[in-house]
Amino acid sequence: MDAYSELVRRLRAKERTLRLFVEHTPAAVAMFDRKMRYLAVSRRWLEDYRIGDRDIVGRTHYEIFPEIPARWRDIHRRCLAGAVESCEDDFFERADGSIDWVRWRVLPWHDKDDQIGGIIMFTEVVTERKRLEERLRQSEKMEALGRLAGGIAH
Repeated sequence: MDAYSELVRRLRAKERTLRLFVEHTPAAVAMFDRKMRYLAVSRRWLEDYRIGDRDIVGRTHYEIFPEIPARWRDIHRRCLAGAVESCEDDFFERADGSIDWVRWRVLPWHDKDDQIGGIIMFTEVVTERKRLEERLRQSEKMEALGRLAGGIAH
């Protein structure tokens, strides 16, 4: 095998390893190029955003989610210009009108020439946690109201 063929073989092996790593990571993560085309995506991303097992690599994020509001497109533009943005509690309205709460971080990635090659998005759907926190708050309010009423009665 000549040196060129060996180099190509090694590069392909590294690419497969990286793709497997991203696909199987337990986090919802997606990597995009400068035109917001998917380069790699985790299975968790596909599950959390109800994409199923469709192959979305090469398609743009806006093709997959045409309903994305302007504020998200602005976040993408800022990150493609070098910003790093994140939020602990943000809502995501789905096409069917349902709302999920997410924690997210968006940051640029750099190519070998240190130019921004695109962005990486990490997200975690925290809707269930938000529901449990709200139930706890309601329970604590009711408990405090009960103590107040009990104190007044005495």
